Amino acid sequence: MTETTFHIDSHQIKFENSIFSKEKVILDGEEKSSRYSFIGTKHKFKIEVKISQ
Repeated sequence: MTETTFHIDSHQIKFENSIFSKEKVILDGEEKSSRYSFIGTKHKFKIEVKISQ
């Protein structure tokens, strides 16, 4: 399994890809998207960021 993690503001976004071609997107510990793909696929999700002044 491969895994890549990004930190944007206070959010953690993790991308996982298993040997069985299952891709997952995990936002702050919650799975937001999961798809099977042999050559890659698109995952769409939104992150709401509060801007304080």
